[in-house]
Amino acid sequence: LEVACSKEEAMFAPVVRTLHVRAVACTRRMRTPSLVDAVRFSSHSKVEEERAKEPVGGVAEAAAEGMAEGMAEGTTKEANGSATSDHGRHEHTLKRKMLEAALEAVPEHGWTVSALSAGAVACGLSPAAHGMAPRGPIELVRHFNEKCDEALREELAAQRDQMEALQVQNRLVLAMQMRLRLLEPYVRDWPQALALKALPINLTESLGDAHALASLLLDACGERARSPLAPEKVDIHMKRMSIGAIYGAAELYMLTDRSPDLSDTWLFLEREVNALHQLAGAGEQLHTLSPSSLLMSLLQRK
Repeated sequence: LEVACSKEEAMFAPVVRTLHVRAVACTRRMRTPSLVDAVRFSSHSKVEEERAKEPVGGVAEAAAEGMAEGMAEGTTKEANGSATSDHGRHEHTLKRKMLEAALEAVPEHGWTVSALSAGAVACGLSPAAHGMAPRGPIELVRHFNEKCDEALREELAAQRDQMEALQVQNRLVLAMQMRLRLLEPYVRDWPQALALKALPINLTESLGDAHALASLLLDACGERARSPLAPEKVDIHMKRMSIGAIYGAAELYMLTDRSPDLSDTWLFLEREVNALHQLAGAGEQLHTLSPSSLLMSLLQRK
């Protein structure tokens, strides 16, 4: 047994010596901490503590800076938006002034770009400023129509008491006369405006303007004109179409009228409105002659 143990010790002795040598070498490399190392560790710990405290303040400062930047950016956007809005209003006002001045030039230049340029010059602008109306003369025509419709609305409101004393057909005749009178100073060049309104690119807006005018003329007829003559869904549209057709025909008639004070146009207008009134009366009578109403009348007689 002792011999066997001696052989095993002899076998593992080199390994033990190698491990011992490596352990000694590692111990020699390790240096015992000195006072300098302790001071360095203490100062390093203090620095780390200060750095640990810094992020809280840094986040607060960053948040404050972010809020300040956000407020500044919001203020800048509000200022820019306000400036843009003011600029848009100023440009719109200037455009309306140019169109108003251009209307004064229509008798000389017609409904053309030249009239727009003349209006710009009258406002103290360059002739090229007619570009404020990018669609050209049709914007001048539509501005004139809107101006006339507004003038008619104000005139009807001012004469409401006199209008209420008239019959329905006479109200319509008077309202159409008011509107056509506004067109009289431009009647010589109005065919040019009609040609612009009839262009395919402008036709949708032209029909919309005609619909608005027909509605205004129908309102001038009073509540009695609202009584249904046809099914409810189509009644109001039929009335607007009829009034619009009569007004359009009178407008075309006026273009070739050479009578004093357009007297032939007013006679034509009265004839057409009276014919419409008679047709409306016939429609009311036909409504009373419906099968259901005839049956009710027969039952009442019994």
